[in-house]
Amino acid sequence: MFAIAASFIAGLVVSPRVVLPADPWVDLSAMPEALREKHRDPAFLAQEVKIEDAFAKQLAATVGRWDAIGEKQLPAGAPKFPIATLYNPPPEMAWPAIVPQGDEGAFSAAKEGWVILNLWASWCAPCVTELPDLDAAAAPYAERGVTLLVVNVDATQQDTSETVAKTFADRGVSKLAQMIASGGGIDAMFGATGLSRRASQLPANAIFAPGGKPYAVFFGGPEKDEVIWNTPEMVAFLDAIIATEAE
Repeated sequence: MFAIAASFIAGLVVSPRVVLPADPWVDLSAMPEALREKHRDPAFLAQEVKIEDAFAKQLAATVGRWDAIGEKQLPAGAPKFPIATLYNPPPEMAWPAIVPQGDEGAFSAAKEGWVILNLWASWCAPCVTELPDLDAAAAPYAERGVTLLVVNVDATQQDTSETVAKTFADRGVSKLAQMIASGGGIDAMFGATGLSRRASQLPANAIFAPGGKPYAVFFGGPEKDEVIWNTPEMVAFLDAIIATEAE
């Protein structure tokens, strides 16, 4: 037996930095024969190089854009945001004009209070990993007047209401509404985080103050089943910004 190795784009965008494996060469011997056969084709490998180059250019542009937008300056006395780098709301960030499928009135009603909008897709491993944590955080957040809205924004349209329901069931998610965007709704949801289909990264999160006022955005999720949402640190952060904005 022999090992076939090829370089892959194997990155995870976090806050929004890309984390690459220490060894970018992946052993293909355990992969399906059809995939191994593709990597014997010079034309296929050349296409992979083009994709990787395009990915690198888009990443550089994304990193530069968020560096220019800058980190959110928190009120005096507020604890550090515990999940990721918290960015200022970009100029184009706005409350979504299109309500996602699966909403039963909660989406529009939530606008009157604090909202954290989480965008995800089933092919995004960190997105799926953090769903139970988000589900557990829904109740303690609601007690503070913060609504968690989780919306599937799979631009490939492979995710459906049925697959979202299955993912929720598989991950034990029961408190969050099963919402999915399609068509122009996907663009509206990405716009809520200052992103677009062409320049997107998941998971993406937007924080809105009461009235749908853009407050901040952040990106990235856990690499493992670690708790990052339902924590005392996150609750303390929310309490601090809510109290400050109410003054």
